[in-house]
Amino acid sequence: MPLHPTLPRIAVLDDVDVVKTGLTQILRRAGAVIVELPAHVPLERADLGSVDLVVLGPDHGRTAVELVTRLASHGYRGRVLVLVRGVNLREVQALVGSGADGVARLASSEHALLEVGVRVLDGERVIADVAPQHLMSALRATGERSSLTRREREVLALLATNRTLAEVGAELMVSVGTVKRHTSHIYGKLGVRSRRDAVERAFAARLLDVVS
Repeated sequence: MPLHPTLPRIAVLDDVDVVKTGLTQILRRAGAVIVELPAHVPLERADLGSVDLVVLGPDHGRTAVELVTRLASHGYRGRVLVLVRGVNLREVQALVGSGADGVARLASSEHALLEVGVRVLDGERVIADVAPQHLMSALRATGERSSLTRREREVLALLATNRTLAEVGAELMVSVGTVKRHTSHIYGKLGVRSRRDAVERAFAARLLDVVS
């Protein structure tokens, strides 16, 4: 599938050559322009001004959260997609909090990875491969958060996954129209205007929190 009609410029960062090469080949086949960063140049000194998307693989000397934070602190204004070997709520929460725009499993299919990439480039915040039941069980509805109904909390949890509105409806056994109505109510209660902002606000407000 074509990655994006704008032929995005993408930098792939990973310390394992086979992982970096594999990701680069997938992205090139989809029409991306790969920006090669000199290996000897520290990330904070790399020229990322023309890069639309940084894809962080799972193998680095530092944590993904630290790398995402470094990118933001050194003025990078593009999008960031983090690929991980395993996804858990605590890691997702930390990555979203640090400014990652997408989180997906490295072992996802080529089609799934490209779909996440397209959505991230289009401005969405995408969290793929997180079991929705885990998100639902982690939703808290105490105090101020209780303004969301139970069904709205279920929809919010599914909005934080890589599901379309149709797939959210199928999961909850309701129509797409009903999902849109719940989503509109959620946006109003959270004071946001987009799915990306709703998910970001949910994590920031600990609506999608890790229950230990």
